[in-house]
Amino acid sequence: MAALIHGITTTHPLVDGNKRVALVAADTCLRLNGMRIRPSRDVEAFFWAIARGEHDVVSVAQWLQTVVETLSG
Repeated sequence: MAALIHGITTTHPLVDGNKRVALVAADTCLRLNGMRIRPSRDVEAFFWAIARGEHDVVSVAQWLQTVVETLSG
């Protein structure tokens, strides 16, 4: 998941919306497996930081461990 987020966010495969696509792709994969990224204003800031080159795949993986939660129900 970290490689997916980092890859889409930093390689800019699209003209616009790379951070949004990375977030939706990751959240969709997580939801298909009974999890989600916990909603927070910090999520957007973190994705911007990835795009600026402030995080590598390892730090994205560490961040995911703190923000992914199991869906209830």
